[in-house]
This record gives sequence, structure tokens and C-alpha cells, in this order.
Amino acid sequence: MEPRVEYARAPDGTTVAFAATGSGPPLLLPSLPFSDFLDEWAVPPLQAAYERLAAHFRLIQHDGRGTGHSQRDIGGLTFEAMLADLGAVLSQTRASGAGVVGLYDSCPIALASAAADPGRVSRLALFGGTARGWAAMRSTEHRRCSASSSRTGCSSPRPPHTAGWAGLEASRRGWWRVPFVKA
Repeated sequence: MEPRVEYARAPDGTTVAFAATGSGPPLLLPSLPFSDFLDEWAVPPLQAAYERLAAHFRLIQHDGRGTGHSQRDIGGLTFEAMLADLGAVLSQTRASGAGVVGLYDSCPIALASAAADPGRVSRLALFGGTARGWAAMRSTEHRRCSASSSRTGCSSPRPPHTAGWAGLEASRRGWWRVPFVKA
């Protein structure tokens, strides 16, 4: 099962890449910062999880503005713009009564989407979120490497979020073969 990239247009004209895979009730996974859902599908444990979800739901994923396959040249990145992007994806997919799963930094957007349009969001699950968002990240090095488009200059061989975001040290486990941040 391979997701097919489609595009929605946000109210400010920004194009937002998304994919809807599987069938069943809609389940939306809001984008994480610096997302690329196609690259995530190349990571075996994530692909297995997405395939299991798509077997029961219409799994909707999108890349945030300025990342992945979404429009790169953006004027600004605000909470309101990210919320509008999510709304554009829900409109384009004609999803109503969607379940929304917020993971880590996408929790505030997931929560705001449920509050802004309760008729469109029927269920909400949040995991690992914080009201402080980016400020809650562990260190300045973590934030700098996360925002970098390459690993150059980071003291670790891979930015911390690529190896430890799931609570596993990837190099010890041996399953991590595709980095989220490309050199």
C-alpha cells in the first residue's frame, strides 16, 4: 500500500500535500514539524503502523506548509496558518466526523481543530503533547538540529529527534534505516 500525494489549497493560497489511504471512518494525523509523510512510509515500523491503521480507517496524513511535498516558499508559519492548512485538507478529503490523533508537537493543532470545528472532528486522541510546544524540547542543540535541513554542524551523527522521538535508541535497535533529515 503506497500513499498517493494529492494537494489542498489553504485560504492564503498555500498548497498543502496530503494522502488519504485505506477506507473506513476518517482518521487524521496532523503533520509534525519538518514532516514528510512519504519518507515516514519508508520507515518499516511506521509503514506497518500506517498499514494497520489504513486497514480500519481512511488514514489522512499531510505535510505541513514549508515541509515535505507541500509548498516550500511560504510567507510565514503561524499557528493560525497551520490550523487553516489542516482545515483545507479536511475539506479537500470531504472528511466529516474525523478522528484526529495529535502526537507530540501536533497536539495543539489537533486540539484547536476539534475546538474550531466540532462538527468535523468526532474524536480526539493526544499523545506526548505539551502546551509549551517547541519551548518544551530538550535543548538548544535539539531545536537547532531539528530545524536544520542537513546534519552538518550537529554534534550528534543524526539530529536527536530522528533517533529518539519514539523513545528508542535507533542505532542500538537496528531498525532505523531512513533518516527524516536528509543530508
